[in-house]
Amino acid sequence: MNGDNTNPTSWTRRKYIEVAEEFEVPVRSVHFTTPVDIARHLNHFRAFTSVDDELPRDLLPEEAFSKYEYRLSKPSTSEGFEEVIEIPFRPCFKTPEDLRLACMWLF
Repeated sequence: MNGDNTNPTSWTRRKYIEVAEEFEVPVRSVHFTTPVDIARHLNHFRAFTSVDDELPRDLLPEEAFSKYEYRLSKPSTSEGFEEVIEIPFRPCFKTPEDLRLACMWLF
């Protein structure tokens, strides 16, 4: 089971933990710790760098970032997770041009 970024609070993550506990399955959280300013920047980067074989990407609305940032409570083992794994943002780009664009502040 995968709870994604639509579960920024312990309350919304609880249903996943309850199901795991019911079936006696260990539950872990993988928390990507990308700062919100970087996420906003990458939103613009993805829109600018869509390639021909990919569908064009619309910008996510600013409201999506501000609401998520406001609601986010970092996952914790006290919620029932066996482990919380934090993964920092580590960029990897397809081309030198993508790297050049990514190093620009696009918004």
